[in-house]
Amino acid sequence: MQRKAREDLRRILADAPAGEGGALLLNPRGDLAEHLAAGSAPARATLSADVAGYCETPRLRRRFAVGIVVCAAADMARAPFEHLIARLRDQDCERVYLYRHGAAPAQDDNFLRALGLRLMQTYAGEDGGAGGRLYYFDIFDYKDAPDWLNSRFWANPQMWDKARW
Repeated sequence: MQRKAREDLRRILADAPAGEGGALLLNPRGDLAEHLAAGSAPARATLSADVAGYCETPRLRRRFAVGIVVCAAADMARAPFEHLIARLRDQDCERVYLYRHGAAPAQDDNFLRALGLRLMQTYAGEDGGAGGRLYYFDIFDYKDAPDWLNSRFWANPQMWDKARW
């Protein structure tokens, strides 16, 4: 993993609120788990190395502020991965970050976009290796409110006694 990507993920983890919200790290491998957890308080991060096992667990009682998923492009099998991202996005986390390292076809970008993830950063590979991409989902900036969505275009109380539609 690129040093810049590690620093970005560590910064995201440091910005997560301590205590109740906290962060959920899924599938951090080897030195990444150490790098991410090194700068955080133990209560801030919950580590889970088994993505498939996480999908099988019952719904959590609390909602995490941040969910970070790290995976290789080759590990992205469609059905379980779609289930994982949808569960994190809809039930378990307010914000979801996905770091995907390794070369991946362009159709994977469309697949992730269809799940609501946005490309945040692209990293070049070090020493001739494959690079990585960081995606995110935040429900609060997922969709801008359209200009037609306001009270001016909805009810017309001045017409209630005049016309029946």
